[in-house]
Amino acid sequence: MAWQEVPVVTVFLLRRGPGGDSVLLLRRSRRVGTYRGRWAGVSGYLEGEPLAQAMKELAEETGLGDGDVELVRVGPPILAPDPRLKRRWIVHPFLMALRKGRKVCLDWEHVAARWVRPSSVFTYPTVPRLPEVLHSVYPLVPEKVWQLALAIAQDRRRGAGELAAAAIEAVAEVAQESPRALRPAACLLARARPGMPGIAMAIAHAYSGARFAADPAAAIRGFASRRQELIGRLISSASQVLPQGPILTYSRSSTVEAVLLSCRPPRVIVSEGRPLMEGVELARRLAQAGLEVELVTEAQLGEAIKEGVAVLVGADAVLPDGSIVNKVGTKALALLARERRIPFYVAVETAKVLSLTLVRSLFWEEGEPQEVASHLPDTVEVRNLYFDITPGRWISAYLTEHGLLDRRRLVSFVPAATRVWRALMGKADGLV
Repeated sequence: MAWQEVPVVTVFLLRRGPGGDSVLLLRRSRRVGTYRGRWAGVSGYLEGEPLAQAMKELAEETGLGDGDVELVRVGPPILAPDPRLKRRWIVHPFLMALRKGRKVCLDWEHVAARWVRPSSVFTYPTVPRLPEVLHSVYPLVPEKVWQLALAIAQDRRRGAGELAAAAIEAVAEVAQESPRALRPAACLLARARPGMPGIAMAIAHAYSGARFAADPAAAIRGFASRRQELIGRLISSASQVLPQGPILTYSRSSTVEAVLLSCRPPRVIVSEGRPLMEGVELARRLAQAGLEVELVTEAQLGEAIKEGVAVLVGADAVLPDGSIVNKVGTKALALLARERRIPFYVAVETAKVLSLTLVRSLFWEEGEPQEVASHLPDTVEVRNLYFDITPGRWISAYLTEHGLLDRRRLVSFVPAATRVWRALMGKADGLV
């Protein structure tokens, strides 16, 4: 089903006081059509000029008129996709200051109103992308953090490990330069790429160890350094496990690349990774390091796997049942390995194990149709899914910083994942 683009307006009411600024969040009632029980600003469908629509919604939902508020800022439209509803909300944001002495009177659309510190919006279960919409009219994080979040959202070349490293370094810089913005910066970057929740978990682990530290920046950089040491241990354990002979891998993972460069198998069979061809870059890098490499299309994997002694892939995230989220097509390769009865290994840090909360909000990314094919009739619907889920029961073992783990031992890291996620996001129930 094609996605529907729906323009809406969202108004944030601002209250200034001696204790600092606060914004109004409204909890949606069970009588509304979408997002029941979620927190939002004053909002409604756009049926005319945005500002006029904003004032109409403000009057209907809070009883406030022109004389009760002062327009502070108008933000650019923000895209808020919802894969469950197949809708892309185009949100026109407004920030309006409540004049002294005015009161809010809720209508039937909401059951509660709460004035909160702007940065705490990340910790509430909200309608899609509400913190990002608020940031567009009331900046919550330094501009360079916002720009990095946008870059991570648009990056289709680097894997979860590389993107997480960039995000963690940015969080460390914020901790050093703007300590009060530490948590919102970590939250915003954790939400930057909902389709790659392993990034969010790495940030949550870094933040968890730093929030009570005397020097949060040093603690975060210490985590990043330990993370590299742990990856070194992962590589060492992989060297002891992988059988000698041709190894198949899929697309490109920086962790898998490091393992292969360390183990130096006699031959590596790499798939292209269509449509963005990440595997081509991996093949080039391995060949430049002196490895014998064979590059194949995904369509050839059924034949190529006959020559391999094992399959080695990375993972963008690990679900609580041991299943992995990775580049679409990984599941098909795992099935081929299962049929051929050759081991299917996953090289992954345990920090990528997700909490149950994150699983409930998995966001399945779809790329632009033009990446697959262009100049087609409008009647042809092109699908370009980026990720799929490979069942844990199809995975022979996980190569981790703790050595070779089976599925039962890997899922023992779920409670720790839940604790660090709650430390960062509080009651928020996902990334969308």
